[in-house]
Amino acid sequence: MRVAVVHSYYSFDVPSGENSIVDESVQMLLAAGHDVEVFARYTDDLRQNSLYALKSGLKVATGIGASPSRELREFNPEIVHVHNLFPNFGTRWLREWRERLVATVHNFRPICANGLLFRDGHVCLDCPNGSPLSSLRHGCYRNSRAQTLPITARNLGGLHHDSVFSESARIIVLSDMARDIFSHFGGPIERMVVLANGVPVSQEFATGRPNGRWLVVGRLTAEKGIAQLAGYWPESIPLDIVGEGPLADEIHATDSSSVHLLGALERPKLLKMMAEYEGLVFPSVCLEMQPTAVIEAMAVGLPVVALAGNAGADLVVRFGAGQVYSGPDDLENWLLQASRNRDALASAGQTAYQRHFSPQQWSTKIEGLYTRVAEEAKRIEGS
Repeated sequence: MRVAVVHSYYSFDVPSGENSIVDESVQMLLAAGHDVEVFARYTDDLRQNSLYALKSGLKVATGIGASPSRELREFNPEIVHVHNLFPNFGTRWLREWRERLVATVHNFRPICANGLLFRDGHVCLDCPNGSPLSSLRHGCYRNSRAQTLPITARNLGGLHHDSVFSESARIIVLSDMARDIFSHFGGPIERMVVLANGVPVSQEFATGRPNGRWLVVGRLTAEKGIAQLAGYWPESIPLDIVGEGPLADEIHATDSSSVHLLGALERPKLLKMMAEYEGLVFPSVCLEMQPTAVIEAMAVGLPVVALAGNAGADLVVRFGAGQVYSGPDDLENWLLQASRNRDALASAGQTAYQRHFSPQQWSTKIEGLYTRVAEEAKRIEGS
Protein backbone atom coordinates (compact mmCIF):
# COMPACT_ATOMS: atom_id res chain seq x y z
CA MET A 1 0.00 0.00 0.00
CA ARG A 2 1.21 3.52 -0.80
CA VAL A 3 1.23 5.57 2.42
CA ALA A 4 2.11 9.24 2.88
CA VAL A 5 3.18 10.22 6.40
CA VAL A 6 2.91 13.91 7.31
CA HIS A 7 4.69 15.17 10.41
CA SER A 8 6.01 18.43 11.80
CA TYR A 9 9.10 17.55 13.83
CA TYR A 10 9.56 19.23 17.18
CA SER A 11 13.00 20.65 17.96
CA PHE A 12 15.61 18.01 18.62
CA ASP A 13 16.97 20.20 21.43
CA VAL A 14 14.32 18.61 23.63
CA PRO A 15 13.88 14.82 23.38
CA SER A 16 10.51 14.09 21.78
CA GLY A 17 8.86 10.75 22.18
CA GLU A 18 6.46 11.77 19.42
CA ASN A 19 9.26 12.26 16.89
CA SER A 20 10.67 8.85 17.79
CA ILE A 21 7.28 7.15 17.54
CA VAL A 22 6.72 8.56 14.05
CA ASP A 23 10.14 7.43 12.88
CA GLU A 24 9.60 3.96 14.33
CA SER A 25 6.15 3.66 12.73
CA VAL A 26 7.63 4.52 9.33
CA GLN A 27 10.27 1.84 9.76
CA MET A 28 7.63 -0.71 10.75
CA LEU A 29 5.55 0.11 7.66
CA LEU A 30 8.59 -0.20 5.42
CA ALA A 31 9.51 -3.51 7.03
CA ALA A 32 5.97 -4.75 6.30
CA GLY A 33 6.50 -4.03 2.60
CA HIS A 34 4.58 -0.79 2.18
CA ASP A 35 5.61 2.09 -0.07
CA VAL A 36 6.04 4.95 2.41
CA GLU A 37 6.99 8.58 1.81
CA VAL A 38 7.47 11.09 4.65
CA PHE A 39 6.41 14.70 4.12
CA ALA A 40 8.00 16.64 6.94
CA ARG A 41 8.85 20.09 8.21
CA TYR A 42 11.51 20.59 10.85
CA THR A 43 11.32 23.21 13.56
CA ASP A 44 15.11 23.31 13.91
CA ASP A 45 15.44 24.36 10.25
CA LEU A 46 12.52 26.76 10.09
CA ARG A 47 13.25 28.71 13.24
CA GLN A 48 16.45 30.08 11.69
CA ASN A 49 14.15 32.56 9.95
CA SER A 50 13.77 35.73 12.04
CA LEU A 51 10.01 35.76 11.37
CA TYR A 52 9.50 32.13 12.35
CA ALA A 53 7.54 32.83 15.55
CA LEU A 54 5.15 35.19 13.78
CA LYS A 55 4.64 32.90 10.78
CA SER A 56 4.08 29.77 12.86
CA GLY A 57 1.65 31.64 15.13
CA LEU A 58 -0.41 32.72 12.13
CA LYS A 59 -0.44 29.14 10.78
CA VAL A 60 -1.74 27.82 14.08
CA ALA A 61 -4.36 30.52 14.57
CA THR A 62 -5.76 30.54 11.02
CA GLY A 63 -4.90 27.14 9.53
CA ILE A 64 -3.42 28.99 6.55
CA GLY A 65 0.12 27.93 5.80
CA ALA A 66 2.45 25.30 4.47
CA SER A 67 0.73 22.50 2.58
CA PRO A 68 2.18 19.23 1.26
CA SER A 69 -0.68 18.80 -1.25
CA ARG A 70 1.37 19.35 -4.40
CA GLU A 71 3.91 16.71 -3.34
CA LEU A 72 1.11 14.42 -2.20
CA ARG A 73 -0.54 14.60 -5.62
CA GLU A 74 2.71 13.55 -7.23
CA PHE A 75 3.04 10.61 -4.84
CA ASN A 76 -0.68 9.73 -5.18
CA PRO A 77 -1.03 7.87 -1.86
CA GLU A 78 -3.82 5.49 -0.99
CA ILE A 79 -3.58 6.75 2.60
CA VAL A 80 -2.42 10.06 4.04
CA HIS A 81 -1.43 9.53 7.66
CA VAL A 82 -1.08 12.77 9.60
CA HIS A 83 0.73 12.76 12.93
CA ASN A 84 1.58 16.32 14.01
CA LEU A 85 0.95 19.53 12.09
CA PHE A 86 1.74 21.95 14.94
CA PRO A 87 3.21 24.49 14.40
CA ASN A 88 4.77 24.16 10.94
CA PHE A 89 1.93 23.02 8.65
CA GLY A 90 -1.34 24.72 7.87
CA THR A 91 -4.55 22.72 8.05
CA ARG A 92 -6.65 24.05 5.15
CA TRP A 93 -5.18 21.42 2.82
CA LEU A 94 -6.66 18.51 4.82
CA ARG A 95 -10.06 18.85 3.13
CA GLU A 96 -8.64 17.74 -0.23
CA TRP A 97 -7.60 14.38 1.28
CA ARG A 98 -10.43 13.78 3.73
CA GLU A 99 -11.57 10.45 2.25
CA ARG A 100 -8.04 9.00 2.55
CA LEU A 101 -7.00 10.82 5.71
CA VAL A 102 -5.98 9.01 8.89
CA ALA A 103 -4.71 11.08 11.83
CA THR A 104 -3.02 10.02 15.04
CA VAL A 105 -3.60 12.37 17.98
CA HIS A 106 -0.52 12.14 20.19
CA ASN A 107 -1.48 14.73 22.82
CA PHE A 108 -4.37 16.83 24.12
CA ARG A 109 -3.45 20.05 22.28
CA PRO A 110 -6.75 20.14 20.32
CA ILE A 111 -8.43 20.97 23.65
CA CYS A 112 -5.46 22.22 25.73
CA ALA A 113 -2.81 24.78 24.83
CA ASN A 114 0.05 22.88 26.46
CA GLY A 115 -1.21 19.50 25.26
CA LEU A 116 -1.16 17.95 28.72
CA LEU A 117 -4.44 18.93 30.43
CA PHE A 118 -2.17 19.90 33.32
CA ARG A 119 -1.50 23.20 35.08
CA ASP A 120 -0.04 24.31 38.40
CA GLY A 121 0.56 20.80 39.65
CA HIS A 122 -2.82 19.28 38.84
CA VAL A 123 -5.01 18.02 36.01
CA CYS A 124 -6.79 20.99 34.44
CA LEU A 125 -9.92 20.86 32.27
CA ASP A 126 -10.76 24.56 32.36
CA CYS A 127 -10.50 25.16 28.61
CA PRO A 128 -12.52 22.21 27.29
CA ASN A 129 -15.04 22.72 30.09
CA GLY A 130 -16.00 26.06 28.62
CA SER A 131 -13.30 28.56 29.60
CA PRO A 132 -10.96 28.50 26.57
CA LEU A 133 -9.47 31.88 27.47
CA SER A 134 -8.10 30.32 30.67
CA SER A 135 -5.05 29.12 28.73
CA LEU A 136 -4.31 32.67 27.61
CA ARG A 137 -4.77 34.05 31.11
CA HIS A 138 -2.27 31.54 32.52
CA GLY A 139 0.13 31.51 29.54
CA CYS A 140 -0.15 27.72 29.42
CA TYR A 141 2.07 27.21 26.37
CA ARG A 142 5.69 27.76 27.42
CA ASN A 143 4.56 30.14 30.18
CA SER A 144 3.97 32.80 27.52
CA ARG A 145 0.69 34.53 26.74
CA ALA A 146 2.06 35.64 23.36
CA GLN A 147 2.92 32.07 22.36
CA THR A 148 -0.33 30.74 23.84
CA LEU A 149 -2.53 33.18 21.92
CA PRO A 150 -2.49 31.37 18.52
CA ILE A 151 -3.41 28.05 20.12
CA THR A 152 -6.17 29.64 22.17
CA ALA A 153 -7.55 31.28 19.02
CA ARG A 154 -7.48 27.97 17.15
CA ASN A 155 -9.21 26.09 19.98
CA LEU A 156 -12.00 28.60 20.58
CA GLY A 157 -14.44 26.68 18.37
CA GLY A 158 -13.88 23.37 20.14
CA LEU A 159 -13.31 20.01 18.47
CA HIS A 160 -16.19 20.58 16.03
CA HIS A 161 -14.02 23.23 14.35
CA ASP A 162 -10.69 21.41 14.65
CA SER A 163 -9.59 20.53 11.11
CA VAL A 164 -7.92 17.26 12.02
CA PHE A 165 -11.03 16.02 13.85
CA SER A 166 -13.50 17.31 11.27
CA GLU A 167 -11.69 16.19 8.10
CA SER A 168 -10.14 12.82 8.99
CA ALA A 169 -11.80 9.61 7.87
CA ARG A 170 -10.40 7.96 11.01
CA ILE A 171 -8.83 9.49 14.11
CA ILE A 172 -6.44 7.24 15.99
CA VAL A 173 -6.28 7.79 19.74
CA LEU A 174 -3.80 5.89 21.85
CA SER A 175 -5.94 4.75 24.78
CA ASP A 176 -9.48 4.28 26.01
CA MET A 177 -8.91 7.24 28.34
CA ALA A 178 -8.01 9.53 25.44
CA ARG A 179 -11.03 8.38 23.44
CA ASP A 180 -13.34 9.03 26.38
CA ILE A 181 -11.91 12.50 27.00
CA PHE A 182 -12.08 13.60 23.37
CA SER A 183 -15.57 12.19 22.85
CA HIS A 184 -16.77 13.88 26.05
CA PHE A 185 -15.66 17.23 24.64
CA GLY A 186 -17.22 16.80 21.22
CA GLY A 187 -14.94 14.45 19.32
CA PRO A 188 -16.66 12.19 16.74
CA ILE A 189 -16.64 8.86 18.53
CA GLU A 190 -17.85 7.05 15.41
CA ARG A 191 -14.59 7.96 13.64
CA MET A 192 -12.22 7.51 16.58
CA VAL A 193 -10.24 4.28 16.80
CA VAL A 194 -8.19 3.17 19.80
CA LEU A 195 -4.92 1.88 18.42
CA ALA A 196 -1.84 1.92 20.63
CA ASN A 197 1.54 2.74 19.15
CA GLY A 198 3.81 -0.18 18.41
CA VAL A 199 6.88 -0.12 20.67
CA PRO A 200 9.85 -2.05 19.25
CA VAL A 201 11.70 -3.89 22.03
CA SER A 202 14.07 -6.72 21.15
CA GLN A 203 13.47 -9.81 23.25
CA GLU A 204 17.21 -10.02 23.83
CA PHE A 205 16.57 -7.40 26.50
CA ALA A 206 13.94 -9.52 28.25
CA THR A 207 16.43 -11.18 30.54
CA GLY A 208 18.08 -10.38 33.82
CA ARG A 209 17.85 -11.07 37.53
CA PRO A 210 16.42 -8.41 39.84
CA ASN A 211 19.04 -6.34 41.61
CA GLY A 212 16.71 -5.09 44.35
CA ARG A 213 16.63 -1.53 42.97
CA TRP A 214 13.65 0.31 41.53
CA LEU A 215 13.70 2.43 38.41
CA VAL A 216 11.88 5.53 37.18
CA VAL A 217 12.30 6.89 33.65
CA GLY A 218 11.11 10.21 32.29
CA ARG A 219 11.72 13.86 31.62
CA LEU A 220 12.29 15.78 34.83
CA THR A 221 9.36 18.17 34.58
CA ALA A 222 6.50 18.90 36.98
CA GLU A 223 3.85 16.83 35.20
CA LYS A 224 5.94 13.66 35.35
CA GLY A 225 5.84 13.63 39.15
CA ILE A 226 9.43 12.41 39.48
CA ALA A 227 10.66 15.24 41.69
CA GLN A 228 7.69 14.71 44.01
CA LEU A 229 8.40 10.97 44.08
CA ALA A 230 12.00 11.61 45.09
CA GLY A 231 10.72 13.67 48.01
CA TYR A 232 8.58 10.89 49.50
CA TRP A 233 10.48 7.80 48.32
CA PRO A 234 10.97 5.16 51.11
CA GLU A 235 14.47 5.46 52.59
CA SER A 236 14.86 1.69 52.87
CA ILE A 237 14.46 0.99 49.12
CA PRO A 238 17.01 2.11 46.49
CA LEU A 239 15.70 4.10 43.50
CA ASP A 240 17.50 5.04 40.29
CA ILE A 241 16.15 7.90 38.16
CA VAL A 242 16.91 8.02 34.43
CA GLY A 243 16.14 11.31 32.75
CA GLU A 244 17.04 14.96 32.46
CA GLY A 245 15.15 18.21 32.64
CA PRO A 246 14.63 21.43 34.57
CA LEU A 247 13.92 19.72 37.91
CA ALA A 248 17.24 17.85 38.03
CA ASP A 249 18.66 20.23 40.63
CA GLU A 250 15.60 19.77 42.82
CA ILE A 251 16.09 16.01 42.73
CA HIS A 252 19.81 16.35 43.42
CA ALA A 253 18.90 18.39 46.49
CA THR A 254 16.67 15.62 47.87
CA ASP A 255 18.05 14.60 51.24
CA SER A 256 17.85 10.87 50.60
CA SER A 257 20.65 8.35 50.38
CA SER A 258 18.35 5.91 48.56
CA VAL A 259 17.60 8.13 45.50
CA HIS A 260 20.17 8.32 42.70
CA LEU A 261 19.88 10.43 39.54
CA LEU A 262 21.65 8.73 36.63
CA GLY A 263 20.87 11.36 33.98
CA ALA A 264 19.90 10.56 30.40
CA LEU A 265 20.75 7.19 28.84
CA GLU A 266 20.59 6.01 25.24
CA ARG A 267 17.57 3.76 24.71
CA PRO A 268 19.50 0.51 23.96
CA LYS A 269 21.53 0.92 27.14
CA LEU A 270 18.41 1.70 29.13
CA LEU A 271 16.54 -1.34 27.83
CA LYS A 272 19.53 -3.60 28.52
CA MET A 273 19.73 -2.52 32.16
CA MET A 274 15.96 -2.20 32.69
CA ALA A 275 15.26 -5.92 33.05
CA GLU A 276 17.71 -6.15 35.95
CA TYR A 277 15.61 -3.92 38.19
CA GLU A 278 13.03 -4.94 40.74
CA GLY A 279 10.42 -2.91 38.92
CA LEU A 280 9.48 0.40 37.31
CA VAL A 281 7.69 3.21 39.13
CA PHE A 282 5.47 5.49 37.04
CA PRO A 283 4.55 8.54 39.16
CA SER A 284 3.11 10.85 36.49
CA VAL A 285 0.63 13.35 37.92
CA CYS A 286 -0.81 14.19 34.50
CA LEU A 287 -3.15 11.97 32.51
CA GLU A 288 -0.64 10.91 29.82
CA MET A 289 -1.55 9.39 26.45
CA GLN A 290 0.46 6.19 26.04
CA PRO A 291 3.45 6.00 28.41
CA THR A 292 6.24 4.34 26.44
CA ALA A 293 8.33 3.64 29.54
CA VAL A 294 5.53 1.51 30.99
CA ILE A 295 5.21 -0.53 27.81
CA GLU A 296 8.98 -1.00 27.57
CA ALA A 297 9.00 -2.24 31.16
CA MET A 298 6.24 -4.71 30.38
CA ALA A 299 8.15 -5.89 27.31
CA VAL A 300 11.29 -6.75 29.28
CA GLY A 301 9.39 -8.38 32.14
CA LEU A 302 9.46 -5.58 34.68
CA PRO A 303 6.51 -5.08 37.08
CA VAL A 304 5.11 -1.54 37.12
CA VAL A 305 3.91 0.39 40.15
CA ALA A 306 1.95 3.39 38.83
CA LEU A 307 0.28 6.36 40.49
CA ALA A 308 -3.51 6.16 40.27
CA GLY A 309 -5.15 8.36 37.66
CA ASN A 310 -2.64 8.24 34.83
CA ALA A 311 -2.65 6.09 31.69
CA GLY A 312 0.14 3.92 33.11
CA ALA A 313 -2.13 2.92 35.98
CA ASP A 314 -4.84 2.05 33.46
CA LEU A 315 -2.43 -0.32 31.69
CA VAL A 316 -1.40 -1.92 34.98
CA VAL A 317 -5.00 -2.56 35.95
CA ARG A 318 -6.08 -3.72 32.51
CA PHE A 319 -3.29 -6.25 32.07
CA GLY A 320 -2.43 -7.19 35.65
CA ALA A 321 1.15 -6.08 35.05
CA GLY A 322 1.83 -4.42 38.40
CA GLN A 323 0.26 -2.42 41.19
CA VAL A 324 -1.40 1.00 41.55
CA TYR A 325 -0.64 3.33 44.46
CA SER A 326 -2.60 6.40 45.53
CA GLY A 327 0.18 8.47 47.07
CA PRO A 328 3.05 8.59 49.57
CA ASP A 329 1.20 6.67 52.29
CA ASP A 330 0.70 3.41 50.41
CA LEU A 331 3.63 3.44 47.97
CA GLU A 332 5.96 1.27 50.04
CA ASN A 333 3.26 -1.36 50.58
CA TRP A 334 2.62 -1.72 46.84
CA LEU A 335 6.34 -1.83 46.07
CA LEU A 336 6.70 -4.76 48.46
CA GLN A 337 3.60 -6.45 47.00
CA ALA A 338 5.03 -6.12 43.50
CA SER A 339 8.35 -7.59 44.62
CA ARG A 340 6.62 -10.59 46.18
CA ASN A 341 4.59 -11.22 43.01
CA ARG A 342 7.30 -10.22 40.56
CA ASP A 343 7.27 -13.35 38.39
CA ALA A 344 3.50 -13.36 37.82
CA LEU A 345 3.34 -9.62 37.16
CA ALA A 346 6.31 -9.80 34.79
CA SER A 347 4.73 -12.66 32.85
CA ALA A 348 1.41 -10.79 32.54
CA GLY A 349 3.21 -7.70 31.27
CA GLN A 350 5.18 -9.59 28.63
CA THR A 351 2.05 -11.36 27.43
CA ALA A 352 0.23 -8.04 27.12
CA TYR A 353 3.14 -6.52 25.22
CA GLN A 354 3.17 -9.33 22.66
CA ARG A 355 -0.61 -9.19 22.18
CA HIS A 356 -1.11 -5.43 22.07
CA PHE A 357 2.06 -3.35 21.69
CA SER A 358 4.57 -5.31 19.62
CA PRO A 359 5.49 -4.07 16.12
CA GLN A 360 3.81 -7.13 14.61
CA GLN A 361 0.51 -6.39 16.33
CA TRP A 362 0.64 -2.71 15.39
CA SER A 363 1.42 -3.53 11.76
CA THR A 364 -1.51 -5.93 11.53
CA LYS A 365 -3.95 -3.46 13.07
CA ILE A 366 -2.81 -0.42 11.09
CA GLU A 367 -2.91 -2.38 7.83
CA GLY A 368 -6.50 -3.37 8.59
CA LEU A 369 -7.41 0.24 9.31
CA TYR A 370 -5.69 1.51 6.16
CA THR A 371 -7.47 -1.11 4.05
CA ARG A 372 -10.91 -0.13 5.38
CA VAL A 373 -10.28 3.58 4.81
CA ALA A 374 -8.87 3.00 1.30
CA GLU A 375 -11.86 0.85 0.32
CA GLU A 376 -14.30 3.48 1.62
CA ALA A 377 -12.40 6.20 -0.26
CA LYS A 378 -12.67 4.25 -3.51
CA ARG A 379 -16.43 3.86 -3.07
CA ILE A 380 -16.86 7.57 -2.32
CA GLU A 381 -14.59 8.74 -5.13
CA GLY A 382 -16.23 6.31 -7.57
CA SER A 383 -19.79 7.33 -6.77
